[in-house]
Amino acid sequence: MLTFYHSPQTRSTRVMALIHAMNVLDQLDVKTVTVPRQDSGGGPDATNPHPEKKVPALVHDGELIRETSAIMVYLTDHFKRSLGLDAKEEVFYHIHDLWFDGEGASKTVTVMFDEAAFKNALT
Repeated sequence: MLTFYHSPQTRSTRVMALIHAMNVLDQLDVKTVTVPRQDSGGGPDATNPHPEKKVPALVHDGELIRETSAIMVYLTDHFKRSLGLDAKEEVFYHIHDLWFDGEGASKTVTVMFDEAAFKNALT
């Protein structure tokens, strides 16, 4: 089984967005872990297999994958999907990843459905 190590409001959130877009959440074991934060909150989690105790991390059959892009490529290959969607569906979804710098930095990942493009494709 695939085990994905995630911490909310971190870079692993973009992988979670992909997992949700692929609709494969039920095929992964998602472990929520703590990670050191810039505001001195959090801390390393002993259950996190990442050697630097960072996220994201993915373990499959005992093998550790630990970079966002590598995890995304691995998941799309494993589930035989391009960007997690069927080719026809890709036209209708846009994934946005917004970063804000400075104090109180936050990240927002949204997956939006383009209803107009979907309706046009049906006609």
